[in-house]
Formats: sequence, C-alpha cells, structure tokens
Amino acid sequence: MGDNKRFWLLTRHIIDLYSPPLKIADVAGGRHGHLNRCLTLVGFDVTTIDPIFDPRRPCRVGEKEWVDLQGIATKYHADMATDYDLIVGMHSDGATEELAYSALKRPTIIVPCCNHWDGRLVDPIRGRINETLRKCFEELGIPYEEGRLEITGQNRIYTTQPPTIEHLLPQTQPYQHSSGHYTTERSCHS
Repeated sequence: MGDNKRFWLLTRHIIDLYSPPLKIADVAGGRHGHLNRCLTLVGFDVTTIDPIFDPRRPCRVGEKEWVDLQGIATKYHADMATDYDLIVGMHSDGATEELAYSALKRPTIIVPCCNHWDGRLVDPIRGRINETLRKCFEELGIPYEEGRLEITGQNRIYTTQPPTIEHLLPQTQPYQHSSGHYTTERSCHS
C-alpha cells in the first residue's frame, strides 16, 4: 500500500506541467479511480483504464461531494495513447511496459511500482523496474526526466515527451524542472 497523499502530489505535478482542459488516460487506476477523482476535481477530462474499474462505484470526496468518474474496464495497450493528450500511471503494475511504449506517441508520467515487463514479473527487486524503464527510454530515443515524488514507498517519477528530431541531436544542457513536491535526479535526452 502506498502513501495516501500520492494522488494529490501527482495531481500537483501534472498541474505544474499542464493546464486543464486536457484529456488524460489514468492507466491502471484501479477499481475506485482515486487519481481520476483528484484530476477531475481540478478540471481535467480523465478516463481510468483498468480491467477492474467499476463505473457503478461513485467516489466520495470529503463529506459531501461525489464525483462520477469516466472509465473503461479493459487492459491498457500503447495503441490507445493517441486518444489522449497525456498518459499517466501511478503504481501501474503490469501496465508499466505499455505506458513506456506510449511515450513514443504522447507525453507520459509514470510512477512505477512492481517489476512487470514482457507480461511477467521480471525481478523481485523493486529497483530493477527503474533500470528497465531507463533502458527502454534510452533505446527508443525517448527524452525523459527522472525524479522522486515526495511520498513514502515507491516514489520514482518519470516524465516523458515523444521523441522529435531535436531529441536525436546531441544536447548541450539537459532540461531541468523544479518544483516543491518532487526532485529531479536525472534528465536524459537521447
């Protein structure tokens, strides 16, 4: 179980980079769509894509407010990325690989958790998913920024942009983004 404030902190990170209205895919957002709820409340158009999403379950916010969430009860595939402006995965488990390949087509924000890759658990050591993601982005020429979200538990965050011709050229200075709720540790522009 992760830090409960992670959904609001990821929402804050997204707000720092993007403004509503924006069509966002919340990949592997679970049955309740907590990230969807947070992003919807601040004005984004969000769809949770997860095989266990239950559209009949409204989410309660505080004591009074209810949010009807948009969602699709299906497994996410990278070819779905073009239907959205931004692809987001918070502890996306088995969908992490598809999220990484989505970065070829759309901006992505990934906070990985487990080491699922090639449809299987790659290695029981959690840190290996970070190595796997970096290697994937670098091999595909996907520019990315790696940092830490200020939460306990699995807190690495990868922010990507689809590759362009400029990203194939040598970079003299890496892009740096500063924010109070996460820290940039690595920036790679392949």
